[in-house]
Amino acid sequence: MLGKTTTVMLSGMEGMITHVECDVADGLPGYYLVGYLSAEVREEKERALAALKNSNVKLPAKKVTMNFTPAGVHKTGTAFDLPMAISIAAGYGLLREENLSDIILIGELSLNGKIEGVRGVLPMMLCAREKGYRYAIIPKDNEKEADMVENMKILAVSSLQEVMQLFLKKDARNYFKEGQNMAFCEGKKDSYIPDFAQIKGQTLVKRACEVAASGRHNLLMVGPPGTGKTMIAKAMAGIMPPMSKNEQLEVTSLYSISGLLDNEKQWITGRPFRMPHHKTTPKGLLGGGTPVRPGEISLANRGILFLDELPEFGVQTLEVLRQPLEDGMVTISRAGGNFRFPADFTLVAALNPCPCGFYPDLNRCHCTHTQIRRYLGKISGPLLDRMDMCVEVSQIEYTDLQEAEAEDSATIAKRVEKALERQKSRFRHEEIQFNGQMREPLLSKYCKLDGPLDAYMKTQYEKLQLSARTYHRVLKVARTIADMKEHEKIEREDLLEALVFREDLQVWR
Repeated sequence: MLGKTTTVMLSGMEGMITHVECDVADGLPGYYLVGYLSAEVREEKERALAALKNSNVKLPAKKVTMNFTPAGVHKTGTAFDLPMAISIAAGYGLLREENLSDIILIGELSLNGKIEGVRGVLPMMLCAREKGYRYAIIPKDNEKEADMVENMKILAVSSLQEVMQLFLKKDARNYFKEGQNMAFCEGKKDSYIPDFAQIKGQTLVKRACEVAASGRHNLLMVGPPGTGKTMIAKAMAGIMPPMSKNEQLEVTSLYSISGLLDNEKQWITGRPFRMPHHKTTPKGLLGGGTPVRPGEISLANRGILFLDELPEFGVQTLEVLRQPLEDGMVTISRAGGNFRFPADFTLVAALNPCPCGFYPDLNRCHCTHTQIRRYLGKISGPLLDRMDMCVEVSQIEYTDLQEAEAEDSATIAKRVEKALERQKSRFRHEEIQFNGQMREPLLSKYCKLDGPLDAYMKTQYEKLQLSARTYHRVLKVARTIADMKEHEKIEREDLLEALVFREDLQVWR
């Protein structure tokens, strides 16, 4: 007799409908698994059989052949436990086969038959809905996560015995419930974020953060220790607009795959802020492992990746940033296939001007020229080329500490959102939303300089020895500044301010 169940397997962020077929026939007793399976999937057979035995399901000795389709795709993950056990029971004729045809089964089994939560339920459910499925059985631990998906009926279960009893009933689908879809709370922050009102002085740095947030530009801050670089970077997350519904789904899916969702609140509503330690490996930043998991740059998707003490990171670690900064996507190649994760983040980095941090104050800095060059030389020119803006964070004067509270983040956030709305309106017929994402031919279309301004830019291009990439990045920043000032075209003052942020970077190269 043939039993067949359906589940979803993840390959990166993409889901794939997978069928588990079980044929029970007379012959030499044994269990035979086929279908390009990883070692962890082959081990699931033992868990499924033990869970069935401990759920009072008796299975006569037969020849059992199990096939996982599509056969040419490498099967990984622990979500096959439940569909495998139900497929075996159906193959033995213990369940109503008509109940299995259009129901997605997801879950890991303990030996006693308890159904454990799994990673990646949200993207699995989204894939199932996209493929036309409307019913899913998922672990109780993943119920809140599955509730995020509209137009899906779910049943959260705790044991294999519950599922077996369900599939013995004629009206099994009547026990499923609609997802609550209550995850999306605009404007809600997931953690404490400093307010710009708490940061004394640093007017130019705050302006740079506002420009960077308004156009999704990468920002480099250079200054001695204790000047507030880390606090400013964290505060920048508070002036970015709330995530849209689709952005929340995308970010929460990444955290679901990584197993980082909170048990009480299984969704991400605030923009991510990731601050990896400088000992992070290239794999930790980019992603990888077995099974493949997203790295820090993907966990910062739609938010901010903050790299403090930039030269302290390994050279190889920093170099893996170059391709994602251009493409907004990470592709990890393995023998089992290619795994893709989104990595559309804003890079904010901070560094000291020398190993001790006090250059060019020669009264406090005793670093040699060689030490300084070696320290700054860890950051390659191609990576610096991908930074849109640079700003110097100076020592705070005592009088700045005594000033009244400065402009708060809520006020700045309103200006940022207004500038972003202007960009979304401009790019409504394009495939992008923000100035920082522009490439040719959009740059020529929306960042065109008039005659005198073009001549001035030519002079600065030669004076600063800009590359073609940095020239385009200056134009994108100037376009953002023009949007903030509600200028239809880039004006001279917009270009001058963009060049100020670029000149600082040229100095520190």
